[in-house]
Amino acid sequence: MPVYLKCKVQGCDAELVNGMVVTSCMHVLCNQCAITHGFGNEPPWSCPVCRKHLEEEEICNHQDWESSVQDAVQLMYGLSPAMIMEAASSAMAFWSQQLEVQISKDTRERAELSRTCTGWKAKYDAIQKEEGSISRQCEDLNRDLEKRNKELLHFRSVYDKLKKKCRELQEHLYQMRAEESTSQREQVSSSRLPPRDLPQSGHGVRDTRLPRPGFSGADRISRPKYVAVAPDQHAQNVQRSMPAPESYAHQS
Repeated sequence: MPVYLKCKVQGCDAELVNGMVVTSCMHVLCNQCAITHGFGNEPPWSCPVCRKHLEEEEICNHQDWESSVQDAVQLMYGLSPAMIMEAASSAMAFWSQQLEVQISKDTRERAELSRTCTGWKAKYDAIQKEEGSISRQCEDLNRDLEKRNKELLHFRSVYDKLKKKCRELQEHLYQMRAEESTSQREQVSSSRLPPRDLPQSGHGVRDTRLPRPGFSGADRISRPKYVAVAPDQHAQNVQRSMPAPESYAHQS
């Protein structure tokens, strides 16, 4: 696999396959960058890499590789082997220097990319770890939710049963109160004796008549007298039939 040099303009890095421009400051440019930086105009020019001023003889334009090789070979005709080796050595040194710069740049980019990848890998691992922790928390929450749902269903069932039992107890209490109220009314009604149910047997009735004015203390009634109540007579008739006190009879 052939190895090609790359354009030294920052941000380009195009492989120099179809031609290149070589400057005396040891920089190689692709055709597009050479045209962009004014190498198609009249000299002087400025190297886009190191900003060195260049004249026409300080650049070498290689567009046709075959013709460039033929020109180089023709230039070496008649030269001594030492001169040819020196020219070839200089060309090889230029090539090696360009490769070293390119390799050094690639190494720096690779190291930077490696650090970037390491950082992203650490972030990825942290995200994976956090995802695992969140997944475990979700599983725990799902199990807890299922448990709470079962408890909720159980408590709801118990609540419905207690509510039904409380309603039954309230109905039973209302019924007991109604029965108790009815029983009390019946007892009150039965405790009230009608006039015809007054006691028929003789009971003592106290004589509540007051002594008349002018009686002496000795003539007053010392003890109340009780008489038997006749079954078919009123209490007033009983009082009328009672004998008068002795003092009263003596005065009369």
